[in-house]
Amino acid sequence: MFSTVNGSLLVEAADKKLSSGDVSANVKGNSGKVEFVRRGSDGRFDFSKAFTLEVDYVIQKDKDNKDVGKAVNNLASQVFNFSYLDEDAEYQNISAVNLNLDSYLTAAQATLKLEIYIFKDAGNVTFGDEIFQVENGTLKLLIKVCCKTEDSGRFDYWHECTFCH
Repeated sequence: MFSTVNGSLLVEAADKKLSSGDVSANVKGNSGKVEFVRRGSDGRFDFSKAFTLEVDYVIQKDKDNKDVGKAVNNLASQVFNFSYLDEDAEYQNISAVNLNLDSYLTAAQATLKLEIYIFKDAGNVTFGDEIFQVENGTLKLLIKVCCKTEDSGRFDYWHECTFCH
């Protein structure tokens, strides 16, 4: 089964290994867990040395850091859709490998979207007033939670994380 979201081709939620160039990802479609590994000097992908990305739970907080809405305390059985591993992606004009995941969280009545970039070149990326230097192998994670609120009708929240190896 294939579908598109915002122009990205998504594949059905099932465990899959996706490879592009020197990067491979093992995606757990029923939990959103992703293992990333680079090709070793022997030409193989050794997942025992993988970097693992996983979202354990989603909790909505208000401006005073109080819980609001319905929490999703465990995403282990959550169904995720994911894109193909895009070897020709760019993030702020820096060459990267990209993988996108999304899942509708019924309990929270929200959609969780993850954009994952692994940079292939060095450069600077900007978020707000901050500038981060990245190099080959730096992982950039963008987390977006989209949900409706009573006062505004729609709420989109972005959070960015950058991990250097």
